[in-house]
Amino acid sequence: GNATRVLEELGVDPDRIRAEVHDLLSAMVFERPDRTPIVDIPCPACGESLERSELTEAPDGAFTAEREERLVCPSCGRIHHLRYSIEWRPA
Repeated sequence: GNATRVLEELGVDPDRIRAEVHDLLSAMVFERPDRTPIVDIPCPACGESLERSELTEAPDGAFTAEREERLVCPSCGRIHHLRYSIEWRPA
């Protein structure tokens, strides 16, 4: 799409960016000692935590989190429209 074209024009490898974004997204989810997964979403502008949500456990053992709203980054003050839906289910 347009983003790929812009990256290529800037001399950036879109596949490398895609891999780095995947790594960042994979690193956003971690478990607390009580084993409740947490999602920490960084501000794309400054990298500080924009949203930190605890996933809720469903009766079937799945963990889910959903959110859609505008958030102001407490660090840089930029406004972001945040929308996500995450679900883990036992295999």
